[in-house]
Amino acid sequence: MVTDALPRFRAPVVVDVTPPPEAMVVKPGAWRILVVDDNANFRNMITEYLAGNRGYDVRVAATGEEALPLLPDFRPQVVLLDLRMPGLGGMGTLQQIRALHPGLSVVMVTGDEDLAVARKALALGAADYVTKPFGLDYLDAVLTIYLAKSEASDCVAPSATGSAAHGTAVAPPARPVDSAAG
Repeated sequence: MVTDALPRFRAPVVVDVTPPPEAMVVKPGAWRILVVDDNANFRNMITEYLAGNRGYDVRVAATGEEALPLLPDFRPQVVLLDLRMPGLGGMGTLQQIRALHPGLSVVMVTGDEDLAVARKALALGAADYVTKPFGLDYLDAVLTIYLAKSEASDCVAPSATGSAAHGTAVAPPARPVDSAAG
């Protein structure tokens, strides 16, 4: 006689929350955001939200050394920059960005709530200082401010061979624009 002494294993239900590939398509004229953070989970979460849910054109880098070469061709309107990273670090990366692109909005993102560090980042030219964890609605509010400023000031210099490709909107769209809707 065979008895089942152990309960049967039931596989967990897995729910995929990744947006479908068509949702990750960058719309023409989308806002450009560079996310620089050594935490891959944070980069992926922010990218999924900003690109998948908001329709922004997002590039990522794990270090300042990876981020700096992306600036001339990508020409982001906002950089979300982690404060504590290996190598050049957030403060060193901020100083390099300021030297190369003085009008670019750089928002420092960190788990460190040290007020002296925040003051130093702002003194070095950071546009703002956001502490982790933060709500995505708060991130939206911060980005709305700095994307609008970027558009108004046309702060990222165009390449020597072309002009900046900017639209006329003064704030990011509330949701990705459906190109079929006109």
